[in-house]
Amino acid sequence: MEAIRLFGINDELVEKYNCSLCGTEIKYTYEFKNKIYGCECIKKVTGHDVSYWIVENGKINVEATEKRERDRKGEMDEFEAKVLKNAWIVEFLEPFTQNNDFAYNLMDTLKQRPIEYLSERQISIIAEMYAKSSGKKGSKAYNEKYNQFYEMLK
Repeated sequence: MEAIRLFGINDELVEKYNCSLCGTEIKYTYEFKNKIYGCECIKKVTGHDVSYWIVENGKINVEATEKRERDRKGEMDEFEAKVLKNAWIVEFLEPFTQNNDFAYNLMDTLKQRPIEYLSERQISIIAEMYAKSSGKKGSKAYNEKYNQFYEMLK
């Protein structure tokens, strides 16, 4: 971890470091486990690119990076759980997607995102489609199915 001290232009002190893995002289250094590495060697040593790590003053902060990744994983698990709640709606919409681009786009969106990403109008259209599967608009069966759709969303 020792720097080679050289005098450069205008007798300024210039510190040059060599990579602990390959020995190449490096300008931008990253300290990991008390050794100095360059960008390419950090990837070889840690298995991750420099952009993955949280770097503070040239030192890789492993604890902060691991905490960030745990938080991201928790958020992704929450997001995926919300998307999985859409499975019954996606299953319902599938037969309508053959000749209907609107239904296909709704289904495609619900496969990738929670229902909160749809507008109120889009949700009400799906509710109407769901309710019409049991009867005409305004009938008792329609109204029950329409209300059931919104109950199932909760």
